[in-house]
Amino acid sequence: MRTIKIYIILFTVLIFSTNLLAQRPANFSTIVTDNLVRSLNHDIEGVVEASIYNSLFLTKYYPDANIDKVLNKLNEIAVESEKPSLRYKAQLAVLYMTNYSTEELKLENYKDNRGEIFKMISTKLENSLLVSN
Repeated sequence: MRTIKIYIILFTVLIFSTNLLAQRPANFSTIVTDNLVRSLNHDIEGVVEASIYNSLFLTKYYPDANIDKVLNKLNEIAVESEKPSLRYKAQLAVLYMTNYSTEELKLENYKDNRGEIFKMISTKLENSLLVSN
């Protein structure tokens, strides 16, 4: 009987601790933004590319995030990166994030092939340029 009580107490503590840990802190969007900026500074090209991709979804999933920090870093990559593909993707991300709403982006549409999102942005920008002419 004593063993059952101990298990019940442990189970209850586990449930309460899980609920407490599952809640996001009040400044979670700040943490996400800072981590995104740090990963955009990474030395590995794949990490930077994934961060550019993730930055496209920042305002959709964290509307109160400080997007200016991310845009500044993306602009820096677009100008200073030695990798042409990173410069191009960073530039596309900045253009999209500053000119279009990210509400239409659906993460599940681009999970399998992340390169498709950059093709979509390129096509959208090209079509808007053709319409404006």
